[in-house]
Amino acid sequence: MDQTATPMGSAQTLAQRKQARVEEIRAGVVALREALAAYGRAHGGRFLIYGSAVSGRLHYDSDVDLLVDFPEPQTADAVDFVELACARLKLRVMCSRRPGARRRSSRGSCRRRRWFHERRPLV
Repeated sequence: MDQTATPMGSAQTLAQRKQARVEEIRAGVVALREALAAYGRAHGGRFLIYGSAVSGRLHYDSDVDLLVDFPEPQTADAVDFVELACARLKLRVMCSRRPGARRRSSRGSCRRRRWFHERRPLV
């Protein structure tokens, strides 16, 4: 069956579990944005968030797409910070050091233009 017993004895459908996961991701993104903005201010860099976390098109299996923009000596530490923060919040993350670092889709320039308009700086 597609139902799981909950502590209150009621059953939860697969659709309800997926929706609960979307809400968990949404809350995690809010907390992550705050943590990344503070880290960026403290360490002289910034993070740009884009994709479904910005557009609001989250799914139960969504990841968080981030661009890490720090001076080269601090980039590795910034990526480590992102990965640890996401692990604590039970979020999957896709980090890029620059827009071209992500695998390009067959829609190349259209995807890059959409990324440019959807990204949101966190600092």
